[in-house]
Amino acid sequence: LIHNLLNILFHNKRQGDPESAVTAYGKLLDWGMNASIGTVLSGEMASVVNASANDDMFLISASASADECLSASSNAFRICFYDSYQGIAAADYVAEKLPGKKVSVFYQSDLDYSSGLYESFKKECDAKGVQIVTTQSFLSTDTDYTTQINALADSGAEIIFIPIYAAEASTFLT
Repeated sequence: LIHNLLNILFHNKRQGDPESAVTAYGKLLDWGMNASIGTVLSGEMASVVNASANDDMFLISASASADECLSASSNAFRICFYDSYQGIAAADYVAEKLPGKKVSVFYQSDLDYSSGLYESFKKECDAKGVQIVTTQSFLSTDTDYTTQINALADSGAEIIFIPIYAAEASTFLT
């Protein structure tokens, strides 16, 4: 069973795809799964939650953080902070611990996680009077952030909020 599960999860060429997650969920259900512990991405979790609606299946994820990804089931749970909470907490920290600082934002606009944090961060900054001097974004297909980095550097920002994954952050920081 473990070998089959690993093949589904790690050798699937479309890993991270919600449709593949539903396929894996269905196979595991056929094999007698009693609980689903772990989808990684919010889109995967949302699709599995929808697929499991009539199965009375317990679902839990350590990292599906999109605010609404669990809303279709009372049997679905997460053990991480949801996106809007993370964005609000970051903005509150800036407002309370770094008042008067100019902030810029660099985020991935085609990733729910990144854009969700950005949206809640921006809304909370507006409510707290935190000045965002520029917002720069990129797409998952981008490999060069030179234009955005120059805009951030020219903005006069003292803080840059970067709600992105490690691979993109390493490219940005390099």
